[in-house]
Amino acid sequence: MNGKAVGFTVTSETDIADLAVRTERYLDKHEIPSRDRLDAKLIFRPASLTANAYRRAISTEIKLTRGGSGWYLTGAKRAPLYPRAGDHFLITMTDRALCNVIAFGGYTLPPAT
Repeated sequence: MNGKAVGFTVTSETDIADLAVRTERYLDKHEIPSRDRLDAKLIFRPASLTANAYRRAISTEIKLTRGGSGWYLTGAKRAPLYPRAGDHFLITMTDRALCNVIAFGGYTLPPAT
């Protein structure tokens, strides 16, 4: 999928498992109940180096979806890599889950880190 690119790509199942753990920790930290995590999605792309020499580098974009018993890989594709870009870590939830967070949590979610 990524040819010879390895520097800014997700290349192993261990990387994917680490992403699932990182996502669960984020949801735990922000007190999202387990019942509201079903169908949550994560889109992740690794960070790049600061050098402009990598303006034509290739990265991997990974999509994970939360099922009833854990996270599942539901997508992986080549993605362009832009210089000086941090990692892209975006979590989305269902409308029901988000309404529960706002209604019962009394706050809005900060950006993912």
